[in-house]
Amino acid sequence: MKQVIKLVGILFLLFCSYQIIVFLFIKEHDCTYFLEKNQKKYQIQEHFEVIDKEHVYTFEVKDQKKRIYHFQLHENDHKQKQIIQDIESFEVENLTCIYPISLKNKQGEIICREGDKEFTSTYLLKKNDERIKTMIEKLEKKGYQNASWQEDESTKEVDKITYYPQNIDAKEAFYFWDYRGIQIIKKDGVISKELFKIDKYENDQSILVGDTLVVIDSDQSYDFDKIYFISLFSSNVKEMKLKEKISQDSYFVGSVGHFAYLIDRKNIKQYEINLKKKQIKVIGNKQSNAKYYNGKDWETRNIYDFVKEDLFFQKNSSIKVEKEDENVLSVKGIGRVYFIEENTVSYVSDLYPNDRVILFEANELKEVQVVGNQIFMVDNDTVYQYDPSSGLKPVFRSRELLFHSKNMYGVAFQN
Repeated sequence: MKQVIKLVGILFLLFCSYQIIVFLFIKEHDCTYFLEKNQKKYQIQEHFEVIDKEHVYTFEVKDQKKRIYHFQLHENDHKQKQIIQDIESFEVENLTCIYPISLKNKQGEIICREGDKEFTSTYLLKKNDERIKTMIEKLEKKGYQNASWQEDESTKEVDKITYYPQNIDAKEAFYFWDYRGIQIIKKDGVISKELFKIDKYENDQSILVGDTLVVIDSDQSYDFDKIYFISLFSSNVKEMKLKEKISQDSYFVGSVGHFAYLIDRKNIKQYEINLKKKQIKVIGNKQSNAKYYNGKDWETRNIYDFVKEDLFFQKNSSIKVEKEDENVLSVKGIGRVYFIEENTVSYVSDLYPNDRVILFEANELKEVQVVGNQIFMVDNDTVYQYDPSSGLKPVFRSRELLFHSKNMYGVAFQN
């Protein structure tokens, strides 16, 4: 009996050691496995890797008719293999769809094919397609629920802002530029912060650093000696008085960490603003040139590169916007690349760069921002957000967005 207990103890220790090794050292895996459901067989190619601290599973699923479906799941399953436990499938006319269920009954979006096009259920729901509604009804009867299927249009209205509190996460805060300051939009309400006495229609002298909006005082005509710091989560406004005035002909070139960087075109100077200490200093001029951040490293650039035209820092190494052609933008997300083409948003995973999946279409896409794998955009008078787990949801709307949309909003996240 003692020998059996000893053996069980040794096996338990070996199992724990293996789990620790997997957790600490294994950063990726690949595996192929098969799943059978209702006499339908699926071959599943699974790739796992940790990207920017996110656990990313990328899948290619092939059914017995050799139709292929691609999707990703961002979830922490402790790096386990073969996490797809079940697949629900549907065929209506030429439309075929699968609904994958992973460990702990977690679910992603419905993935569909029609001809050579691959797309999500969000794409079909936005088109009010009755076929996807029928599929969702069948899934709901089986007890499945998914945030991307829910359409809660209840709203609240404050100061000409109509917002959807149920679509705003408690750790999100949005700002909306209202010409004399901003309105902060959160799940629990809207707060107005007036900064100026004179309307400023173009929001071209502010920058969002973390959860703090840094704004130049625009009430002063030619030069300014005051900068505002607005925390989107605490709603506190702090002012920093400058020892020397800076020309209004200035713009923010970017931020790194808790520092913001400003170019004064008229006086040919580059400033570094320390948000933590609320301090500002000159770090570039005609003699010393200027600093440029390429997303990974600092470079020395001729300061006139910033003066002659607007030159901005790369945000970071994982979020990069490139122009494919005149009408297509590509934006690097986490484990995928998004494509914004006219009014259509699609993506390809890093693993399958030739297999594009359409996410959704909009009436008029403007001011698209990508944060991680979330997409934010303006469509007509509404700011929307897309998340792979919850689909496309409206956040807030204002008629002002019909007339001005450039730099009119931003979003911050609480750690």
